[in-house]
Amino acid sequence: MPQAKPCSTLSLRLSTMQQDAHSQNHPRPSARPLMPLTVRSAPFGPPSLNLLCSVLADVKGGDALAPATVVVPNNFVGITARRTLAGGQVGFVVPNQRGLAAVDFLTIYRLAELLGAPRLAASGRRPVSTPVIAAAVRATLSEIPGVFAHVAQHPTTERRLVSAHKELS
Repeated sequence: MPQAKPCSTLSLRLSTMQQDAHSQNHPRPSARPLMPLTVRSAPFGPPSLNLLCSVLADVKGGDALAPATVVVPNNFVGITARRTLAGGQVGFVVPNQRGLAAVDFLTIYRLAELLGAPRLAASGRRPVSTPVIAAAVRATLSEIPGVFAHVAQHPTTERRLVSAHKELS
């Protein structure tokens, strides 16, 4: 196998998650971290990917199936990071093995949804979904369009307001 360059030391937030004791064969993430939340920063581009590779290598400690979670600003960044790390372009997460397993790349919005879901479910509620937000935006635009009166019926207005809600949430 060709030698990849070693990982060096993005702004990232990473935490390994504890396995449920009753599901050893099918580990699932829970809200209790095994190690403290780690926050590191590096310039945009290759330095950030090198740092992410290094941190993941440390967290996984040679175990390809050790779980880890990386919080990314958006899904595009998560996809790019996953593909780059899996391809070995910035080094190996597990020594001398290409690929990437048991690493979740989540937006902060999705992480909040996952962490809050058990508490919401216990109280009989569910996390708000994008279609529910879109319906609320449509209803508000039809009842009280305000400054959006001239564009309230345009589909792009709804999409952009839903997007703004996600970004600000």
